[in-house]
Parts: sequence; C-alpha cells; structure tokens
Amino acid sequence: MDNVSEYTLKRALRVYEIYQAHYEAGAHSRSSRWVYFHRVRPVYAISETTYKRYLKIARDFYNQEAVDDIPLSSS
Repeated sequence: MDNVSEYTLKRALRVYEIYQAHYEAGAHSRSSRWVYFHRVRPVYAISETTYKRYLKIARDFYNQEAVDDIPLSSS
C-alpha cells in the first residue's frame, strides 16, 4: 500500500463503511455516485476524486489484511 497517513486511512475506512452500507450493485438508485452525493459528501465534504481515492485505499488495506492472514505453506 502507498505511504498513507494514519488519519487518511481512518477516514478512508469510515467512507468505505458508508459505501458498503448504502451501495447496491445493479441498482441505479443506489450507485456509487449516489452514495457519494447523498451519504458521504454531506458528512465529509470531500471531492468525488478524493472519495474514489479513499475507496481504493480501503480496498487495498482490506486486501493486504486478507493476504497477511493466509498461512505460509511449509515445504
């Protein structure tokens, strides 16, 4: 993961929680953009670009965490 400050990571994880709570795949009325405009932006006042960056940071964090949980095979 890129060099991300602890504060940015915490904000990204909070934004990602909001995204997961309100996003519905395939439903245009609950698209990622809708989540940004109606749920994230009123709370955090961030741009759409920052919103997308936060989602990427959170996904990378969770993917790295999942990879770290996989036990190494002993050969």
